[in-house]
Amino acid sequence: MALLEDFFKINPVTGVVVGVGVVLVGPVILPVVGQILRPAVKAAIKGGMVLYDEMLEIGAGASDLFTEARAELASEIERVAVAGAEQHPPTPQAGESRRRRQKSST
Repeated sequence: MALLEDFFKINPVTGVVVGVGVVLVGPVILPVVGQILRPAVKAAIKGGMVLYDEMLEIGAGASDLFTEARAELASEIERVAVAGAEQHPPTPQAGESRRRRQKSST
């Protein structure tokens, strides 16, 4: 890059000559370069489309896994809650125990 900058600093006429040369030769070179690059660009676009489709499939599979994991977690939480309720019966409310004592003493 520095070589190109130094090349144009030496003589302004050189820069103009190179610019005119690019303008004259450009229309001849660009179609050739386009013909060479077109298949590469098409291949890159096709690769991007395939990658996009694969990512959609991976996303759908991951979504299914998350749904299954969420359902399993919910059932495990429910199972633990039921098991805990069976081991520890609910404690009576404060007013309820007094009423029982009063009824049993009468």
